[in-house]
Amino acid sequence: MAAKPERRDRYGYCSYAHGFEPRLLGHVQPRSLSVLVASALLLAGATRATAQEHQWLHDVSAKNVITSYTVVQLSLLGLDVAADVNVRVFRLPDGGWGVSGTASPRRVQCFSPAGAPRGDLARSERELRALDGDVLAVPIRGDLWVLDPRNARLSILTKELEIVGERRLNVRPFFVSPGGDSASVLVSGSAYVRGIYYAVARIALDSSKDVFGVPLGRNPLPASQWLIKRRMATATSDSEVWAVAMSGGAVDVLRNSDLSLLTQLELPGEEMSREAQWQLTNFDRRPAPRLLGLGSDATGLLWVTFAVADQRWTSGMDPRTNVEKYFDTRILAIDTMKRAVVGTLQLDAVCMPVERNLLSCTDELARTIRIVALRLHSYPHGDRAELLSKVVDGELRG
Repeated sequence: MAAKPERRDRYGYCSYAHGFEPRLLGHVQPRSLSVLVASALLLAGATRATAQEHQWLHDVSAKNVITSYTVVQLSLLGLDVAADVNVRVFRLPDGGWGVSGTASPRRVQCFSPAGAPRGDLARSERELRALDGDVLAVPIRGDLWVLDPRNARLSILTKELEIVGERRLNVRPFFVSPGGDSASVLVSGSAYVRGIYYAVARIALDSSKDVFGVPLGRNPLPASQWLIKRRMATATSDSEVWAVAMSGGAVDVLRNSDLSLLTQLELPGEEMSREAQWQLTNFDRRPAPRLLGLGSDATGLLWVTFAVADQRWTSGMDPRTNVEKYFDTRILAIDTMKRAVVGTLQLDAVCMPVERNLLSCTDELARTIRIVALRLHSYPHGDRAELLSKVVDGELRG
């Protein structure tokens, strides 16, 4: 089925899956047998904890409804929004919006909280070279922590967008979220430290305070395991870090203080446990869900966003043709205290997480980005049909 032009999605042939193996920096090689033994015990301990405490998340989403509504719309006129470039939206310390990932010129554009354009993030040629136009960023207690995946660099900016701190990283990130305190961020990537690869790191401006979690082993991951072993992580309101696999449904629950493993969970449902192909080459097989990102809000809900097969998907559809719409977005609302999925929503578009319960949906044809907020509604008697009857244009009425 041919997609309408205004519905065209920008995610084509595996472009959204962060498809690169990081070029790791700052390797520290083990210098003694004791280090190797300690590393082996660490990996064995993580495996035992997983085997002993493995459990499924409960699914009570049938009792609740997630609705969505547009918060603001950003105009990208004058920017080159290419189908093979990830357009990322992040919050600025003053509540405004930053947009990175545009193809040419490589810019990080800023908008007011109401969506009015107000120039570029970098105001000097030096800052432009430092940021390189394609960044991950998150506001931390009035500052903006900016990570450049290409250059493996962390920059800390004030509200006036002046760089006040910088450092090199030994991890090349593809996802970042607040670290749960005022002096760090949680970085998802692949870090090589003391002879072990890790999937999650808490990064501070002072590198001596870095903490690493989810050990992956002593060798780089083969391409066939990139999606099932890699994690995206965020801190929750109950002093935990949830690290969700990019494919396969595994969830590592970590202790916030040291990123040690508390337990491992599985997302409910056969569909969520399917392992995705790293490259979409078998077009006769329905594509498995792939993680796009996650965020935790102050109410204790974790919002997890996946790209899933379009509801009109049929065998033989090729995402590289840009003729047929291939993916939808599925959002899971998880109560981290109850270890339960309490709501699900599927959108007829591909949207990227911004923070907490916010998503960004890019319309390349109109050169606009809609910022969408999600809300969870519950009905005392679990009558979901009655609740749905009150939803009009995504909003709950009555």
